[in-house]
Amino acid sequence: MERANNTIKWQQVWSIAEIQGAISLSWLIYRLYLPDFFADFNFSASVVGTIFIIENALSFVTEPLFGWFSDRLSLHRLSRSPIIILGVILSAIL
Repeated sequence: MERANNTIKWQQVWSIAEIQGAISLSWLIYRLYLPDFFADFNFSASVVGTIFIIENALSFVTEPLFGWFSDRLSLHRLSRSPIIILGVILSAIL
């Protein structure tokens, strides 16, 4: 019987933590800057609020849907790469 290797790969853990930190910081800057950006184009605060609501509603629906689809796809193909590539392309288009 083989013994499982329970060694923590700290370099990978810290790399993922740094990526998550960069993404979180980017979202924070985006949320803080977007109202000023729209104000430069004379949009009211209610328009910005509506955009945030629409954006969150879309993510509320699409994230679980694509997560479920990705799980189903990975069961059949053993890879999530196609759904990740599709998500990247759709995000870039939107």
